[in-house]
Amino acid sequence: MDLQHLNVVVSRIVNEHGLDRRFCHAVAVPLPPDGRLAVECTDGPALDAIRERAGEDGAAVDFRLLDGSAPGLPAGLVIASSVADIRREGAHTAELVTQAIYGESVQPLKLDGDWYLVRLYDGYVGWLRSWHAVERSPAAQAAYMERAGHRVASNLAEVVEAPEPDALPVTDLVIGTRLHARPCGRRGWRAVTLPDGREGYLAARSIERQPSRRRPSRERLSVTGLRFLGIPYIWGGNTPK
Repeated sequence: MDLQHLNVVVSRIVNEHGLDRRFCHAVAVPLPPDGRLAVECTDGPALDAIRERAGEDGAAVDFRLLDGSAPGLPAGLVIASSVADIRREGAHTAELVTQAIYGESVQPLKLDGDWYLVRLYDGYVGWLRSWHAVERSPAAQAAYMERAGHRVASNLAEVVEAPEPDALPVTDLVIGTRLHARPCGRRGWRAVTLPDGREGYLAARSIERQPSRRRPSRERLSVTGLRFLGIPYIWGGNTPK
C-alpha cells in the first residue's frame, strides 16, 4: 500500500467515525530512513478501524496511537506565553485551530523538532511551538492552581518588575488568565506568581478573585460580550489579541 492510498483510507475512516479534525489527528507518514509507512492517530477506535481496513496491505505499516505515553515525552506542559497559537500542522503558515493562554495545561502527544502535538483541556488537538510551554507534572500544576485564587479581569494586563507604573515589563496577560496574587505593601498593586514560576507586580484593578463555579446568566454573558466590541475577529482566535 502506498502513502497516497493509505491516507485515503485514513481520511475515509475519520469521516465515517464522524471525527472532527480539530479533535482528532490522523495521518499516514513515511518513516526515515527507509520510507516505511506509519499511521499516527489520537483516537483508538479510529486507529483500529484503519488497521482493519488496510487488511493484508497494512502488514508492513506501523500503527501508532498518540496518547501521550511515548518514551521521552514530558508528563505535562504548561503554556508560558501570554497567548500561544495551536496550528493544524507543525508550521507557522498552517491553519490556526485555536489558542491557549498563559498557565493552561496541555497534554503532549508527540514531539517533532520544535513542535509539540498537544491536546487541550477542551479536547482540541493541534501543534504548539515548543518555546511557548514549559514542562510541569500534572501534580505540580494542580498544586499551583490550588493557590491561583485570582484571574485577570481586564482584557489586557501587564506584569511588571516593580510596583511602579513605569517599571520594566515581565509579560502581558489576557482576560481569564489564572494567577497567584497577594498583597505587596504598595497600594493599588499586587505581587503575583505566574504559572511558570516568574514573579512580578500587577495593578490590583486588573484582577479579580476566581469566582466559584456558577451557572451563566444572560446579564453576565451580555456584559462579557460587550467588552469585545471593536476587536477584529481572527479564525481560531479566542482572546482580545
